[in-house]
Amino acid sequence: MECAYLVFWSEFSSGQEAVLSMASNKLNVDIVVEPPVPIEISVNGEVIAESEIAAEMQYHPAGSQEEAYHLAARALVIRQLLLQRVRELTVVEQDHELDVESAIEALIEQEVQVPQSDLDSCRQYFENNQQKFKTEDLIEASHILLPAAPDDVKERRRMRELADEILLALSGGSSFKEQANRYSVCPSKKDGGHLGQLTRGQTVEEFERQVFSLTETGVAKKPIESRYGFHVVRIDQRVEGELMPFSAVKTKIADYLQERVRRKAISQFIAFTASEAEISGFNLNVSDSPLIQ
Repeated sequence: MECAYLVFWSEFSSGQEAVLSMASNKLNVDIVVEPPVPIEISVNGEVIAESEIAAEMQYHPAGSQEEAYHLAARALVIRQLLLQRVRELTVVEQDHELDVESAIEALIEQEVQVPQSDLDSCRQYFENNQQKFKTEDLIEASHILLPAAPDDVKERRRMRELADEILLALSGGSSFKEQANRYSVCPSKKDGGHLGQLTRGQTVEEFERQVFSLTETGVAKKPIESRYGFHVVRIDQRVEGELMPFSAVKTKIADYLQERVRRKAISQFIAFTASEAEISGFNLNVSDSPLIQ
């Protein structure tokens, strides 16, 4: 089986081959480059095979092969640490078949003490993070979409001028429905440009940012620009989000705080276990452990 490090070597060497080939031709000699010998990773003398790391990499998608290799190696080092601890405490023979995941979960359950989150902690978190416990702002809006490609400067200028003309017509008594039916390219034109009720996250970011910043109902004084072109917008209704009562969210807060404390406790347990172990070939950063993400 081809080892994962060979993948890294191929990436590194691809940029070097041309240079070495030129040097070889000029000197009329053969230049042989050997790939680097992988550093052996072990936990208390138990070696983690390159083939294991290569197989584990599929579970750690990353921006590069090198990063995926590092994540996979880290996961296996922590797994090996905890598995050795399982054997220590349960006196299981080295070659005994184990349901590894269940055994590690049982170890954590046995060894990691997690204090319960109390009502005062939940209330304090609620008071300090009220923005997280508001209902969504809601608007009901209509628009007239005048299309123009982002890179078509001439057409965008023309659509902006048309938007201003439409605003002028609306201020003169023309109906929004009539203007939408005449100019808009959005399917909503059949409903007079009506978009219905909107909450954040339902439209493109630049349109959302501008439309939710409109504080008054009625036709917006200026057109809104987006990647699609220009929008003449009318706010039909606006409902501000309200703070939910503590009683409605305290269970969710308690669960969140409990999980946060649990992750911290597991991190400390892994750090303590690692401090008593001999790990070679790998620098373990416990705070980044995938086990506690």
